[in-house]
Parts: sequence; C-alpha cells; structure tokens
Amino acid sequence: LIRILNQQNLTQIGVRLNVSAEGKVIAVNITQSSGNSQIDSIMRQRLLSGRLYPFMRDCVPMAGIGNLTINLQ
Repeated sequence: LIRILNQQNLTQIGVRLNVSAEGKVIAVNITQSSGNSQIDSIMRQRLLSGRLYPFMRDCVPMAGIGNLTINLQ
C-alpha cells in the first residue's frame, strides 16, 4: 500500500460515509478517487470495518451521512 502511494504520488481520496446511530460505518461511497482503483477499494474496505462516534442531536446519537477527505501522505 505504501509503495503504491509513493510510486504513483497519490495524495488524497474523498468519501461519503453513512454512519449508524451506534457509530458503525454502514456504507462508503468514493466521491473523489485517489487515482488508483486498488487504493480506493482498500480504503473503502478499511473504512467499512471501522467505528466512529455517531452523529449527535440534543445529546442523542443518531444515524447520519458525512463527507470526508483523507490525506494519503
């Protein structure tokens, strides 16, 4: 992964995350490709296996959608 990032000078990827009220990432959509489909796929899979703090409204956890830009270097 690191070798590919360095060889191809890939710098960032944009994603849209759907997060459940429990903080589980339930969907990842690539909004800006890194330029390498293998890296995009790896990042998508890693994000799907992660957990985040859920969105909060009036101190109550809730599902939500958020955009994120990930710097790869």
